[in-house]
Amino acid sequence: FYLRRELGSGAMGRVYLAHDRKLDRDVALKVLAVKTPLASARERFQIEARAIARLSHPNIVAIYRVGEVVGRPYLISEYALGQSLDRMERPVPWRHVLALSIEIARGLAAAHERGVLHRDLKPANIMVLPDGGIKLLDFGLAKLNDSREDPTSDAGSSPPPPLSLSLTATGCVLGTPRYVAPEIWNGQPATVQSDLYSLGALLYEQLSGRSPHLGTDVSEIRHLATTQDAVALRVRVPEIS
Repeated sequence: FYLRRELGSGAMGRVYLAHDRKLDRDVALKVLAVKTPLASARERFQIEARAIARLSHPNIVAIYRVGEVVGRPYLISEYALGQSLDRMERPVPWRHVLALSIEIARGLAAAHERGVLHRDLKPANIMVLPDGGIKLLDFGLAKLNDSREDPTSDAGSSPPPPLSLSLTATGCVLGTPRYVAPEIWNGQPATVQSDLYSLGALLYEQLSGRSPHLGTDVSEIRHLATTQDAVALRVRVPEIS
């Protein structure tokens, strides 16, 4: 492999566009952000790899390889060429959002059927392909249900710590604040419904141009999400079906 350029970075890792010389194809290469990762970070990285490996679906990015070099774990996955949903101009026409939402829901349903909770569904983790299809990305906060009988289980999760408005915490049930379900703010376990709330929140944002609950800081978003209903979407987008 050789690296072409950095695609993005987060609290846990950096993602690069790389080229597989043997198979002559571009791939996405993710490595842990720190040179000497803690055991908890390594475990989270392995969980992400196992979560994607469980899934084989046209709306979910595929994993090719996982390994380690000079003490730093890496993950090689499919390179989804397109534009992430957070880079699209909002609001988006409702018919377009409807088409996207069906694709997103299919990928999410496939994950849930295989006992995988995403737990960080947000526009930046959804890639819109040139043909209009989508790929779900970044299972870095995924929760695996090893029994695969109850994908809603998340026993043992602790209440989330405070977060910034834009960052995602690693190793906990809390994702990006604007898309976090009320029960997660209250320290309850993540469930399939928590992922669906995140899906609803991001679709609301794409359609209306704003989040269901706007706040100047995390504590205000938490208060609004746990105490108030969002303004009905039809009020903000009267022309929606």
